[in-house]
Amino acid sequence: MKVGSVISATADRYGIEFDNEADKERLLLCYYLTEREIAENYIPLLAMQDFTCDKEGRIFYRDFHILPIRIVGVYDKNGVSVKYTIHHNCITVPTVGEYTVHYHYTPKEKKLEDACEYDLFAKDCLVCGIAAEHFLLCGDIEGAELATMDYKRHLQQLYKKSRFLKCTQGKWV
Repeated sequence: MKVGSVISATADRYGIEFDNEADKERLLLCYYLTEREIAENYIPLLAMQDFTCDKEGRIFYRDFHILPIRIVGVYDKNGVSVKYTIHHNCITVPTVGEYTVHYHYTPKEKKLEDACEYDLFAKDCLVCGIAAEHFLLCGDIEGAELATMDYKRHLQQLYKKSRFLKCTQGKWV
C-alpha cells in the first residue's frame, strides 16, 4: 500500500482538497504524524538486523539501518536469546560474535510514492488519523473532533487485530 493511495482515500472520504503542492505537503505531514503516533504509542514497528559486534562486545546504534527506539531482544546465530546491556550509544553483549537484534523503530517521513509501514489492515485508521490532523492544522475543530472519534474507533479495532498478527521487518502479516 502506497502513501499516496492512503492520502487519496483520506481526501475522498473527507472531501479534502488534494490539488496543489501545499495540500500535498500538509497531508504528507499529517500522514507522518499519524503513522508515527500509531508506531510509538499503539502498535510498534519491529525490525531485525544482523550484526557482528566489536572486540568489546559492542553494537553501536549508529550502525542500525533505522534508529531503534526500543531493543526487544538480541539473539545469537542459533536464535538463542542472549543477555545484553543498553548504553547511551550502544548495546553490549557478553561475547564477541554474530547477533541478530530485534528492535522497535519510529517510521521516517515519506513521499507519496513510498510504501506505508503498515499494511492494508491499517488503512481506515490511517485515513481517519490523517483527516483529524489535517482538520486540526486548518483550524476546523468540528471536523477534527469527528475525524478523531473515527480515528479512535478504528485504532481500537486495529489494536485488537494486531494482537493476532505477527510483525516481520516492519510489516504486519
